[in-house]
Amino acid sequence: MTDMVIATNRHASLNNDKAAALFEAYQEEGLVAEKDGVEKPSNQRLAERVRDVLLKKATVRQMETPARLSNGQTAPYGFGNELDSDRGHRAAGHQGGAVSFNATLLRYRASPLLYAWQIENEAFDYVVNETTGDDQITPEQMAWEISQAHRLDPSHRAVTTTFDGWNVMVDWLQTNFVSLLDGLRGYPSGHPAATLQAGDALGLDLYVDGPSTPFRFASVALRTSWKAEAIRYWSALAKAQGKQVWLTEMQAQPWALDPGDFTTDNLLVSAKVYRNSPLQVVLLWGVETWLADPAWMEAATQAMGILRTPSAIHAPSR
Repeated sequence: MTDMVIATNRHASLNNDKAAALFEAYQEEGLVAEKDGVEKPSNQRLAERVRDVLLKKATVRQMETPARLSNGQTAPYGFGNELDSDRGHRAAGHQGGAVSFNATLLRYRASPLLYAWQIENEAFDYVVNETTGDDQITPEQMAWEISQAHRLDPSHRAVTTTFDGWNVMVDWLQTNFVSLLDGLRGYPSGHPAATLQAGDALGLDLYVDGPSTPFRFASVALRTSWKAEAIRYWSALAKAQGKQVWLTEMQAQPWALDPGDFTTDNLLVSAKVYRNSPLQVVLLWGVETWLADPAWMEAATQAMGILRTPSAIHAPSR
């Protein structure tokens, strides 16, 4: 790991007197390094000090030293750490796996802030990224995770998410005539039926304006009404199974890479439409836009107020 130095004015909110006092404290503790003839606070030395306080140096060396096998060769595993490199820097860590999954459930299940568990995100949907390539969770893995959530915390629902087709007809075809839908090129339409079957509630991620939105020439308001019809369709199927439909991602900002036509007025219209849908939970997606733009913050505040207004259609009780 190379030395990392930072300027004394990195705390932009500090005035000069406080910045000077902070730098003196770094000096007194020996947490400075010289660069270009100037002493500056050193993040590396601060990290080392914290590490030395928490762990003995000998233990840290064991954690960062590859294990030696009986045949004399070494393995990329230290004392409780997997050893690797990241862009030229040494890396030591460990994946959590099932132990981390269980620990999270046990740690937070009694929290008064916990409403439900979201198990994965769009788990059954086809995802491709540079890191993992084709990435799709198996039904067996999802079944295990849901069962673990039920076993370790029977008091809270376990929900997982997906997206749906561009209108309710596509969803109906996917449920009843998949081969016909394939012939009509009706995808992408997510996996709402499998997702509903997997969890205690079906979480729908609904976006009405974005680069992959079909029939984008139609108005945002019309596309929102299509999504409301889909919510009613899936709510009826969920009710028959004693489950619910949640709107786990309601579009509340323009799509980041392709702003399109989604406006603050569209957000308010969406809130009014979804208020009359049989939903128990609605989560809005777009907080970063709200923080950067007062107009969006105001619209989001109004939208939340609209959604909290009693609906003409009563959602199922919890």
